[in-house]
Amino acid sequence: DNTETSATPYVTLTMTEGTTLTVKDDGSLLVNASIASNGAASSHAINYGKLVTEKDTKIVLESGSWADAMGYITGSGEMIAESGSSIYEVFNLYGWKGGSISSKIKGKVFPINQYTLNNLQINTTFNAGSYYYAKATITATLIMVDTKVAFVSPESDAFIELSSGTLKKSYVNTNGNVRFAMNGNATFHNLEVKVSAASASTKKLQVPIPGHFKLTVASGTTTIPSDVQIKLLPGAELNINSGATLKVNGALYAYADINDAYDNGLTKWQDGGNNKQYPSTSHMRSTSIDKNVTPDYSVDTPAKITVNGNINVASGATLGAVISGDGTLEVLVGANTSGTFKDDLTPALSGLLAQLEALAGKGGVYFNTTLSAKFNDGTEIAAGKTYTCTGGVWA
Repeated sequence: DNTETSATPYVTLTMTEGTTLTVKDDGSLLVNASIASNGAASSHAINYGKLVTEKDTKIVLESGSWADAMGYITGSGEMIAESGSSIYEVFNLYGWKGGSISSKIKGKVFPINQYTLNNLQINTTFNAGSYYYAKATITATLIMVDTKVAFVSPESDAFIELSSGTLKKSYVNTNGNVRFAMNGNATFHNLEVKVSAASASTKKLQVPIPGHFKLTVASGTTTIPSDVQIKLLPGAELNINSGATLKVNGALYAYADINDAYDNGLTKWQDGGNNKQYPSTSHMRSTSIDKNVTPDYSVDTPAKITVNGNINVASGATLGAVISGDGTLEVLVGANTSGTFKDDLTPALSGLLAQLEALAGKGGVYFNTTLSAKFNDGTEIAAGKTYTCTGGVWA
């Protein structure tokens, strides 16, 4: 069924104020729905159930239990996933371009740059040892195929490996923002969608983070490994709070204030032939119960990296971004590191390929004067001065 999501649920269950629902070992909570997919949109719920949580309500998943949000869980309550429990949610791939287009471009770019997780709408805490799966139903080669992506888990095959602490997820239904706050130790990995011939992975490619995702390293240490490239699209945000650390061993890119160069007749953030603007507000609305959802960003909105804690860039890693904040940038200089560091540098480039090539330069990093920065030998990086590495020596 390819009908768009209705604004009216098939059935609604309400948790009244102050109640707690505990799901025990081997127990389950299923908020069900029929899932629709076509060549231009994927995995939105129709004929859905809805669980409404009122003030001071709580859903607790104990070890061995699971919850499945194929329909919608909304309201002002909260959900807690204890170690050993699992949560499933629809992976709404509203930027899906169909199997034919995806197969042709997947070796050059990850073919899905607009997606969301908007069925589980209440504040949710994932404790280390819990599992968070995003379930997608997509149309490929004229058939509907189900797939599952490990989004958060204690294992290295998840997009976010949470080894200690918690990850908190929240959703804003007015603008569609999805917020993740990592407290403890976490590691980003590549994202993979396995669907026969249309399967796609970000291995050796950049992981696109769309503009309605707001990520925070709230405490502890989060790491981007050497084989992972994170790409913040226009509107996306990454915040490193005071006392927290982000280690960049791979690559981190954030599109800055020249994003209008991408919104031309050739690209329009389509990565293919489907006529989808960025952001695709119409698809966000048609694949959700939030019919008035309006993104708070456009293609011209710079992606933001705000550092009030610490960001550590390893030798050979890449950071292509404009950074602000009151924290510290530590650059670990090695013989294999090359690049230029300049205060408040905005490259005057045009066109998608030119921008990507510029951002891909190893060792390139741009930061503004509000950030204190130094090399690993303690040398302060002066504002307005350009430093170039030659043979492992900065001057």
